[in-house]
Amino acid sequence: MKLLVMKPSAEKPIDRIWQAQLRNWRCLVEACARKAGRRQVHALRVVTLRLLAYELEPRDSARKTFVERLVQDWFRETTRIRRALGDVRELDVFRACAANLRAGLEMPDASHHPVSRATLRSLNKLDEKLRERRRKAGKRLAYWIAKKQAHLMELSLEMEASMCVAPQMDAEGSLAAEVAALVEDSASLDASSLHALRKRVKRIRYIMEAAGRDRPAARRILQIVRSVQTAVGTWHDWDALSKEARRIISGRQAKEFLFPLLDELTAERLKQAIESCERMQFRLRELVRDVDQQPLHSTGRKMPVRRVEANSSGTGAQGA
Repeated sequence: MKLLVMKPSAEKPIDRIWQAQLRNWRCLVEACARKAGRRQVHALRVVTLRLLAYELEPRDSARKTFVERLVQDWFRETTRIRRALGDVRELDVFRACAANLRAGLEMPDASHHPVSRATLRSLNKLDEKLRERRRKAGKRLAYWIAKKQAHLMELSLEMEASMCVAPQMDAEGSLAAEVAALVEDSASLDASSLHALRKRVKRIRYIMEAAGRDRPAARRILQIVRSVQTAVGTWHDWDALSKEARRIISGRQAKEFLFPLLDELTAERLKQAIESCERMQFRLRELVRDVDQQPLHSTGRKMPVRRVEANSSGTGAQGA
């Protein structure tokens, strides 16, 4: 089945966007059941995360008991598949980071340095182990998805027929509350709190992509959170690779050369991620002040951001 790349558009109601993503999800489940390649795994994981961000409600309130069981089953299965995909996707990310580091070490001005050669040997050893683990993990994932494919397809079809997106998810007040929480979370940051912020940024991005693409303020928020997601995600990838390298390889050269280099790169990415979050906080505060004076879209209604501004100001004072 041909892979679909469905993107929300301003002309589609949010229910139709959700249904299109469900259909895309089924196509990607079928593709991963055949082969859990890097592209398929990444695409299915992203669509799964987007679907999990939706707030849903039943189309027919009379079928309450059936719908409750259906929703519980749906979120249980999609959470399982998200975790399984995440384990395989992480190995793909580790190998991409290792490839980028190798490219730097193999540059003409570095490749003849004794330290670079020693680091490169340890890096090649690390990549060999990662490649073998990815091969086995990909096979296990494809087998697991193929085994559950019929149930996943039936479940998603029942969800599409029985559920719709909750109206409050498309409300301007809901979007404003999400932005308020993001500003509060970014007031005081360090390595221990960045991971939670990263999850919130992802959720806001997926909600804005589905519910707010036709709103100028939401589009500007999307630009901001995407840049933060990239910076924080890059730090998270290098931090996880540094820890994983210590678990799967050993030796004097790795301890003396590779591990310190990974720690240095992780520290640099952490600094960049925190700086990106600080810029985000400033830009979001500026944005909500602008939005307070301008309507979000053609209906003339405004986002209720005065509460957001008050929260962000109070949080900033506490963080300082």
